[in-house]
Amino acid sequence: MPKADEFSDRLERWKGKLEFDFKKSWWWVLLVGPVVGFGWDLAKHRVLASTNEYIDDHVRLAFLKSASTRVDQSPLIAPVFVGLLAFLLAVFGLIVHAYYETRPKSIERTNSPLYKCACLPRPSQSNDARHV
Repeated sequence: MPKADEFSDRLERWKGKLEFDFKKSWWWVLLVGPVVGFGWDLAKHRVLASTNEYIDDHVRLAFLKSASTRVDQSPLIAPVFVGLLAFLLAVFGLIVHAYYETRPKSIERTNSPLYKCACLPRPSQSNDARHV
């Protein structure tokens, strides 16, 4: 076990030295950051462009154009979307209403974390007597 402790101590010291060296010379981030970002964006662009090119070469989506025009002209689809929109707006309105209804009307100063701050004046004794 002493060898394992010695090895782990050596790794801890090495890690600490590396962290200290990186913190001491912070300017390397200004050089490495843009290069790594450019490399990541380039790789992402290449992968997405290759995938898009493969899909364009191997998949014929001509039937989707005719299907989309049929959906736009359908007398059933437009009312469904309007009903869905009305439903979502009603749910959002209920959420906003519930938020405002459950909020406290006034903030109790004695329970507030700012009350403990020395910069705020303490409430008078008459105010404390009313809250009891």
